[in-house]
Amino acid sequence: MSTPISLKHLEFFTKIVDCGGLSEAAAQLNVSPSAVSKSLAAMEDTLGTTLIKRTTRSITLTDAGQYLFNRANKLLKEFDETLNTDRKSTRLNSS
Repeated sequence: MSTPISLKHLEFFTKIVDCGGLSEAAAQLNVSPSAVSKSLAAMEDTLGTTLIKRTTRSITLTDAGQYLFNRANKLLKEFDETLNTDRKSTRLNSS
């Protein structure tokens, strides 16, 4: 049974790519490397494709991984902007 992909999965995935590896991503996210690895594995299982090719020294995005990375970055940025806009308008309306 596949796990639904959440914003947390996307956040972990983009952090892995930005950091160039699972261990550094885990350190920046303040979670265990195992949690990051399991999140990536769950996404790959759900999507039925490999997103990242891993070696002991590097990661490489697959075509599917590059596509998802681009889309996830856009989605996470828009989500963040929406939350910030909502917070600002809530503050303005409560004055």
